[in-house]
Amino acid sequence: MTFDTPKTFSVNFDDIGGFTYGDSSGISRGNYSFHARKLVDGNYVSHSIEDVIFSLPKPQFSFRWLHDDNIVLKVGDDYWKLDTNKADLYGSRKHWINPGQIRLQDKQADFIFNSNSKFIAFGRTASQGFRHSRKCLYDIAQLENGNLSSKKFKLFAEEILNDAKALWWSKSGQYLAYALFDDKNVSKVILPYYTQKPYPTYHSLAYPKAGDAHQPAVFLWIWNKELNTTQMILPPDELIEQNPDLSYYLFSAQWIALEEVENDKRDYLIVVWANRNQNQIFVTACQYGVPCRVLKKLHFSMKGMEMWADPSLLKVEYFSKSGFFMLLPHEYPDGNVYDHIAHIEVIKEGKYFPESGYHGGPYDISAIVGYDKERDEIFFTASGELIGEKHVYRVPYASAEDNVAPQCISCLIENCKNVEVNFAPSGNQMVLFCDAAYQDTVAYLKKTKNILQHWIINDGSKAASFNPVYDIPSIRFDKIPILSGIDANVRLILPPNFNSKYTYPVILHLYAGPNTFMVSNTTPMPLMTYLASIRQYIVVSIDGRGSANRGWKVRAPLYKNLGSPEIDDQINALRFLIQKYPFMDAEKVSAFGWSYGGFASSHIVEKDGGAVVKCSMAVAPVVDFRFYDSAYTERYMLQPNENKDGYLATSLLNSTAIQKFKNVKFFLAHGEADDNVHYQNSALLAMALQDHDIHFTQLVYTNQEHSIKNTRVHLYKEVD
Repeated sequence: MTFDTPKTFSVNFDDIGGFTYGDSSGISRGNYSFHARKLVDGNYVSHSIEDVIFSLPKPQFSFRWLHDDNIVLKVGDDYWKLDTNKADLYGSRKHWINPGQIRLQDKQADFIFNSNSKFIAFGRTASQGFRHSRKCLYDIAQLENGNLSSKKFKLFAEEILNDAKALWWSKSGQYLAYALFDDKNVSKVILPYYTQKPYPTYHSLAYPKAGDAHQPAVFLWIWNKELNTTQMILPPDELIEQNPDLSYYLFSAQWIALEEVENDKRDYLIVVWANRNQNQIFVTACQYGVPCRVLKKLHFSMKGMEMWADPSLLKVEYFSKSGFFMLLPHEYPDGNVYDHIAHIEVIKEGKYFPESGYHGGPYDISAIVGYDKERDEIFFTASGELIGEKHVYRVPYASAEDNVAPQCISCLIENCKNVEVNFAPSGNQMVLFCDAAYQDTVAYLKKTKNILQHWIINDGSKAASFNPVYDIPSIRFDKIPILSGIDANVRLILPPNFNSKYTYPVILHLYAGPNTFMVSNTTPMPLMTYLASIRQYIVVSIDGRGSANRGWKVRAPLYKNLGSPEIDDQINALRFLIQKYPFMDAEKVSAFGWSYGGFASSHIVEKDGGAVVKCSMAVAPVVDFRFYDSAYTERYMLQPNENKDGYLATSLLNSTAIQKFKNVKFFLAHGEADDNVHYQNSALLAMALQDHDIHFTQLVYTNQEHSIKNTRVHLYKEVD
């Protein structure tokens, strides 16, 4: 067998005859001699799931940029400072904080230092607050010659998760913008916690669900440090009129400082607001003492397609001398609409102007990661047109020109298939983290003025490297046509010493949520590595309609329609693969999904009824989107009173859907303290299955939240 990667597979088998189609199961197997699966010689047969979990590649260090563009590395409990101006980068290291002075007591807590690196805040304890926040106790101390001063200050802070800060200092330091959230009228969820005391304790969590009348209200303010006065920043009048109950969203806020205006007027607060349904945004520019101006109003409807606004993309992080950059949908000559970089002029000759240019290619841009203002070069990450990869690209003349062709700067680095990037404060240099499946991450320093050169910061030799005691599986990529008319991207994880003359059980590992992807050249989750390497399964992942990176034509079918097109594509693509590859055992096909993946694996049962997938496993699934978070659900589905049929289609709690579970083996697991997808979902699904006298296996993890972190090994063993 030979693979033509990444376009498609070209498979040669000595003993396969012509294919015939149309048997009663819906799976055509063709005419070929059938070999039983055989465990070939290797190092993996006797190993356990723990062997896999504890041996997979793990991050060996974390780092921060200092204000002077030097780097601090945290390796274990040591903090090293690297001089980025030295040719021998790693050899230049010296202790930044002398050993033994910091011991983080909570793995979630981390260290943060101020702009001149003279004060450091390091977390001591962290605890869960509301669903989207956590509370952390920090020690703040002055750093002198590698030693922390004995005088420390305490700070108890509530952090907003998902990279959504609630405080924003202006570049001049004169103004502070801050957001206040009022959820006193929001409905509460009560989560139980069990101990050996006679009665359980209960935690109350503000959690608005789809269609709830009361949503958290948000208020934005600017504080003038010099005058010690505040100004309330209101959304545009049109947005307030559309949402008189204050149910609009603050997507992002960020200060920029423009050089082409007078010194005392350079600070602009750029704010992105959205309506409750998150299909319309307003981008405003605000200054203290001056009414905000609307720079951009956008309804997400183009080329006859409708789309949702994604808050993770619609934010401002980099600005030029006259404006700023953000990702916006852009019509492309191929008839698709992609997320591209737009440069928006804030003020020019006294007037406000729309975007001055767009940059990108026939693909979605994942994120803007850096900007060199001196060279006017913007940097972004995207998959490009490569299956399973993510690279960093450069666009010169970013603010001055329109439609400049991007240049890939990580494509030529060996074994660099998946890139994360972190730019220095100056924008003149960056750290690239290059990753690939079953390989240690390698970190490179690159400078924008000489982009072809790079220096290795850590190549895995300075710390423990990936050296498993078992044979690792191999990964192949494919692109296949499916009935919906698009090509599905596919990843196959093949057992070690794979032999195409034998047949192997198949497990479909899926997520299938909107604007997500599973097909990537990164190390798979431990369970899938174990099943491929130790149990000799073929693990399949499929990106069909709704998935990320390929524009609105691929994503738009999911809008107002969760639980239908993405499920059909998983089933049809899997059927195609089984027909194409006789080494896949059509009688031993299962599916596994977690969270939205559990929703998808359960809906595969509803739609497929055991024709292709014989066993399905769902962990923490949503079983009806009326039970889920309003911000997430309404983004894709609108409100229930606006899309009744769409919501009904997401529900498994009806007799027609439940009857399909009689034809498969079904495994259901959920953490009872799940504050994300509430246990209510699995409880009602289990009750419906019991009411219909359907056999299934259920695991309930006491006091465990959505990730089932503390007992995950037990879950993996039960799946096995």
